[in-house]
Amino acid sequence: MKMCRKKILCAFLLVMLCVAVADASPTGNSKGEFMSLYASEWRLFNLNYRLFTLIDKEFDTHVKSMTFGAKGLPFIVNKGAFVEEIFSGVLTKFHKDYEEFLKHFNAQYLKVLQASNKSISEKLSKAPTLADVLAIQREGERNMLDVIGAKFSERLDNRLMTPYTAGALLIIGLALIILRHPIAASVASGTPVIKRIKAVIVIAGLVIIAFGTYQFSRILFMTTNITREFLNEQVRALYVSDLPNSLWNVVEPYI
Repeated sequence: MKMCRKKILCAFLLVMLCVAVADASPTGNSKGEFMSLYASEWRLFNLNYRLFTLIDKEFDTHVKSMTFGAKGLPFIVNKGAFVEEIFSGVLTKFHKDYEEFLKHFNAQYLKVLQASNKSISEKLSKAPTLADVLAIQREGERNMLDVIGAKFSERLDNRLMTPYTAGALLIIGLALIILRHPIAASVASGTPVIKRIKAVIVIAGLVIIAFGTYQFSRILFMTTNITREFLNEQVRALYVSDLPNSLWNVVEPYI
């Protein structure tokens, strides 16, 4: 009796194992499987390295053309103009590599679908073609290029003071020191009181100048790092998140 129970238990576990294996086999019908295959093929093509190496080269080429010690200013003064130019160069140079990747990914995904469902061929014949997929790529790149400048301006506004505000602080601090005599005389009378007020004004002026200098130095030395970080983040969002999500939204109705 005990032996019989053991056999029944083993048979039950074997059936459950087979079901689990069957469920674990990729079918390509879910968004998770689609994204997983996309990520796998992306790694296979080593696109992370190729893309970010390209960003660094494009970025460094533009930065080298700027005056040493003021490399951050063009990014601030021109807001998104330099970023748009760099981003456009990256898209142009990466376009061919990504097209080759899409062709391979598209073929691999069709194989996964057909292997899991033989009757899906008819539905797939009505699905978006490779040309449609490449059109989605171009549209996604154009959309990102249209908003990249505004997004960069917003990032800088959140992270750094504008050079105009920093410059205004320097002028205000310097003006307080230069005009300490008339300012003190206008608010008080009596030599001892005026001297104390002048000392306070000078200290306030020096503090404001120090703060303005600190903000201006942050602009000069941090803007390039913020820009590089921003470009890497946005390019990754485009190719690793935005475009595959757009592709899935188009493919989903046909599977």
